[in-house]
Amino acid sequence: MKIFIDKENYQPINDLLSDLTLCLVDGNGEVELGVHWPVLAWQIPYFMNSYFFPSAEKKRKITLYVDEAETAKLFFLTFYGYEASWSTRQFLQLMKLKSYLGLEISKEDLYSLIVNPEDFYLFLQVINLPEIEINQKLLKTIRKNLPKDYSWEGVDEGFKEEVLKMKKISIFTSSRNGEIKEWDPDDGHCVNTLHGTGNRINSMVLSPNGQRLFSSCDNQNFEEWDTWDGLHVRTVISGNTTSLWTKITSMCLSKDGQRLFFACSDKTIKEWDTNSGCFLRSFSGHDNIVLSMLVNDDEKRLFTASVDKTIKEWDLSTGECTHTFIGHTNWVNAIVLSSDGKLLFSCSDDKTVKQWDTGSGNCLGTFNGSGYPIRTLCLSEDGRLLFSASTSGKIKKWDTQTLQCLCTFSGHDDLVKSLVLNECEDALYSGGFDNKFKEWDIETGQCLRVFDFKEKVILITKQ
Repeated sequence: MKIFIDKENYQPINDLLSDLTLCLVDGNGEVELGVHWPVLAWQIPYFMNSYFFPSAEKKRKITLYVDEAETAKLFFLTFYGYEASWSTRQFLQLMKLKSYLGLEISKEDLYSLIVNPEDFYLFLQVINLPEIEINQKLLKTIRKNLPKDYSWEGVDEGFKEEVLKMKKISIFTSSRNGEIKEWDPDDGHCVNTLHGTGNRINSMVLSPNGQRLFSSCDNQNFEEWDTWDGLHVRTVISGNTTSLWTKITSMCLSKDGQRLFFACSDKTIKEWDTNSGCFLRSFSGHDNIVLSMLVNDDEKRLFTASVDKTIKEWDLSTGECTHTFIGHTNWVNAIVLSSDGKLLFSCSDDKTVKQWDTGSGNCLGTFNGSGYPIRTLCLSEDGRLLFSASTSGKIKKWDTQTLQCLCTFSGHDDLVKSLVLNECEDALYSGGFDNKFKEWDIETGQCLRVFDFKEKVILITKQ
């Protein structure tokens, strides 16, 4: 895969070393380190086994230009391996230098890197080395380290598209005082802390580009955060004055992130412009509070699920309710939509999951066998597999064609709040009120990893 428009040439020099003396010079030509090969061979036995060294009488030399003097100095450490105390920049420079010297390098060392924004271009240079074969895992690492507002200057457009297609998994937890933390799903370390407003968080939603997080509390307000800078942007009053006890019960964003929809405990749904900060309109029709919402991919329809046991479909061009899905006998807690928008799945406190035809509003089938109220859902991209999580902490995998349970994942000790499939859809992420984040093999149901964050997991998202 081509990374740079004008691809840099990294020519290994091991085939040029007969009868040469090597000089390492920084990019400005200010520091010169002369190294005579026979002396170096005596100091580092590794060389003796790898290269043929000429006699000391030979005077010709090759000059190797590197990024800076510090990189040149790393040459002396090249053959001792990577030390944990080294900085990421030193490590990347080392890999680049090894490629110049024709030494073996491995992309496996790159997967767990956390790269500072100022080192990201160096990171791309290393990935561009001829020895590095770019795969999905490496693209995921690039996506995870992508600086905000990166210019992409000199980068091939096709490579940029491949990186941006990768979905980033983010985990958010909330403490009792409303403090929000973002965690890295790969190693479980905290990457961001958003200092709360003192109120317990009920729900969160993240913008498609991952920069804006919206959270709601036990009051009439919601908060907007900049996750890239770790800053609180603003507090938005919902405009609901019917009761001091009115609170926001659910939120969702349009696919372009331009509109936020939120439901209030007075049974209404409001639409808010995320750019201007203006309220656009209100939807009314449910007989009780709304617990879950989503906007379809073409942004023409809004679906809402309610304590009134129904699901409603709204036409966003007119604001009118076009369908009411009736069939559940208790609260409808969550809904998910197939990628083509033709099928809707819902879960309820009546311990069932239902499949609906969005065109007609008819129920196509019921998934039975949970035994507990079901609180959240996750659907595979092809719509063939559905995952549900109940108040018992158990997760079930369903075949959407046969409506049969294929596997049960056991391990959570409390309600599971969020479910997300990874990019390759071979692993499932779950998190909930037992403070645990778990990764599961979707074929076997085996738990692969677990992190205890000591705080409730409110949101796991892929964007």
